[in-house]
Amino acid sequence: MKKRILLIALIAMNFGIHSQTKIGFDINDAFDVSGNSVAHYGMSRISGTGYHYVGLSGYFGLNFYTQGKERIKILGNGNIGIGIAAPNAKLEVSDELRVRLATNYVDKNVVRIIPLNYSGITGAMNWSIRGTYQYSNGVGINAIGGDLDIIKSWNRNTILATKSDGTSLGNVGIGTINPDMKLTVNGSVHAKEVKIDLNIPAPDYVFKKSYRLIDLEELENFIKENNHLPEIPSAKEFEKNGIMLAKMDMDLLKKIEELTLYTIAQEKKIEKVEKENESLKFLLKKVVELQKRLEKLEKE
Repeated sequence: MKKRILLIALIAMNFGIHSQTKIGFDINDAFDVSGNSVAHYGMSRISGTGYHYVGLSGYFGLNFYTQGKERIKILGNGNIGIGIAAPNAKLEVSDELRVRLATNYVDKNVVRIIPLNYSGITGAMNWSIRGTYQYSNGVGINAIGGDLDIIKSWNRNTILATKSDGTSLGNVGIGTINPDMKLTVNGSVHAKEVKIDLNIPAPDYVFKKSYRLIDLEELENFIKENNHLPEIPSAKEFEKNGIMLAKMDMDLLKKIEELTLYTIAQEKKIEKVEKENESLKFLLKKVVELQKRLEKLEKE
């Protein structure tokens, strides 16, 4: 009974009741409520700083309820849970989290939202950043069955994804959810430079003396029969299988080197013909001179 009277006296000393239209409480220094020797709830001021704080002593936490349900919990260790009874991190949120950023540039009544979601499917997680407007793009992580969709467009088409192959080395797809190689791009690629490591030999062997260069007549017959160069796929094969850049570059380089050898051989033949022509011209000149001398002798 004495404790209750003392508490009422302290409240009367530290709180003032204002007018009928506005009722409030003035805290001059500190306010403390204790139920036992451990749990204390209090409001106090940090001297010389102008700051006030509200806190609990002991090891107990703090719960916030609305409509008879627990909404926020602060544990004694400082972990905060929203919609979760036992938070295991400094901030743990159950259900969707939305942050309003700004009004949409097309429709000011539509607010852009960032939702972070966790799906209830076992082994699946969906974390996305997107807007409410129907044409807004999304950035997120959607892990299902070992696959990982990283970015999705407004119509839920996957823009960037990884595909699990049962190991830690998954394939990455851009514009496709079924990448069949380490990087599969469903569309065009724009780059300043592309470096390709070769796993096949460069065709410098073409310039070795032991290399057999088919003659032009044989090459001509092959082209007439097949409608493409030797060792180069046909148009139908390109359409069916695509092009392997490294191999194709080396095949084309080989043809360029062969063409260089053909050009050198042709140049030698041309030089030989030119020399023969010079000899023929010289002989023709001598023949003309002899012809003139004969004609002169006949006239004498």
